[in-house]
Amino acid sequence: MTPIQALIVLIPITFSATASNELLVAKELNDYFNRFEYRSDAQLFGVNDYWQSPSEFALIESGDCEDFAISKYFKLKETLPDSDPILHYVDTNLGAHMVTSAMVDGVRYVFDNVSRELIPIADRTDLRFAYSFNDTELWLGEAQRGRSYPLNIERFKKILDKQMNAI
Repeated sequence: MTPIQALIVLIPITFSATASNELLVAKELNDYFNRFEYRSDAQLFGVNDYWQSPSEFALIESGDCEDFAISKYFKLKETLPDSDPILHYVDTNLGAHMVTSAMVDGVRYVFDNVSRELIPIADRTDLRFAYSFNDTELWLGEAQRGRSYPLNIERFKKILDKQMNAI
């Protein structure tokens, strides 16, 4: 697959969200990315941790939880601009994990690569929030629950730069 094809793959269909079908669009978006293969950074790149940009992820159609979450985050920003997507670094019974959440039809849902279901964040009692962030801010714990800090996650800043340069 060429880089141009990867960019086209990243936008599989033109989502047209309206108030009546936001949840359907969100589910389709989650399902689209969840068809990609889970593979660790060690398997793919020979390193412990590498955050792919959405176009890199689309090109190889595989990655770890950060790659799924980051790609969903950017696609949600584009497709459902009022959804206020947020990335969450969480701890689960299986270890560290990253998910995305977004407001859809007035409910904040979790977009997770290990689940086809969109579950309200309030019902995800299996997630213990370490920190949450978006393009500009970082929160300790679940997003928007207390004091925020300027975004200072170098890996994510590099992806933001790649996304801005790709436009």
